[in-house]
Amino acid sequence: VPNDKIKIGRTEYNKPELVEPASNQNFDFNISHHGEWVVLVWSIQGSIGVDVMDYKMPQRIDSLESYFDTMKSSFTSDEWTTIRKQSTDENKFKEFCRHWSLKESYIKAIGLGMHFKLQRASFQYVDPEMHRNAKVLIDGTEDTKWRFSVEDLDEQHCVSIATQMEINKDKWQVFRIRGTALMPIP
Repeated sequence: VPNDKIKIGRTEYNKPELVEPASNQNFDFNISHHGEWVVLVWSIQGSIGVDVMDYKMPQRIDSLESYFDTMKSSFTSDEWTTIRKQSTDENKFKEFCRHWSLKESYIKAIGLGMHFKLQRASFQYVDPEMHRNAKVLIDGTEDTKWRFSVEDLDEQHCVSIATQMEINKDKWQVFRIRGTALMPIP
């Protein structure tokens, strides 16, 4: 399709969507960026969302606990247990970022953004030792339509993907911005 024939719009809650060319497939896409990372995901089998997160602590915070206190309404008690059981503040913050990224990917996939109350969604790792694949409980009940993956892009960034299809990492393509070029990451 020529570029001048592609039209991108936004839904009522500001999620980007393909307006033209019209498709009879269930096409969806999402994009996220942070620092040098740009991740674009798409699906022809249902909704999809992505979020890239930097593990850098926000500036101007007194302590990690005071920062967590400001974010307490965003996570469930089970999620806070997972976050706080990490052995160091650095690992606690990384786990916080992974959970935040999972939530962001989900609310972007469902198209509601911050109109969705974050505490309704509780993420749990499928394999708590691996911290890669996750499931979501909505209002305490597992939503089996969704698949989640959270991966480290490098030592400073993670990416989470929420999708309604099986996750096949062989089909991922991740790019890093270098100057004005997008460099594929093998």
